[in-house]
Amino acid sequence: MFVRLAVLSYLMCACVSVFGGDGRLIDKGPLEPNWRYILDLGPVLLDQDGSYSFEIEGLPSAEFVVGFEVKLDPPEKDFGDRRPLGATAELKLLNSEGKTLISERAPLRDWTWSTPSDGEWAFIYRFGEPGTTFFANSAGRYRLVLSVSDASSTSVRYPVSLYAKAAGWK
Repeated sequence: MFVRLAVLSYLMCACVSVFGGDGRLIDKGPLEPNWRYILDLGPVLLDQDGSYSFEIEGLPSAEFVVGFEVKLDPPEKDFGDRRPLGATAELKLLNSEGKTLISERAPLRDWTWSTPSDGEWAFIYRFGEPGTTFFANSAGRYRLVLSVSDASSTSVRYPVSLYAKAAGWK
């Protein structure tokens, strides 16, 4: 029994130990059905024009989706329908060879808004081709650049963070 627990603990932590660069990688473990890996790149401001740059390396080999997570306190069940974040976001992801893996620019109201029925958060990303998804190589190094333009003063009401998430077993 002890050996099984030790092996399971190792498997749950193995990918996090090689991660480097900006942000914080969370591995929820192989039993996580939805978002096993979550790379939290921290808060971003959508109420003022500007840019952010992130260096990332040692991600687990998985398909990641890059997007914005908005925490809603108090919950707003109609947040996804209203789409009050009016800024334009441009995401560019380059690998170490300079190849562009993501290049998306559009007003956030035109992105895909995923919101649960309780209205406590929203995840905003670009769906389709090319979208904001990419396949990470565990030996790969990446540079992610976010540029915000057409900033929206309504965005100041909502705390927004930039994330990259990879699915679990579902």
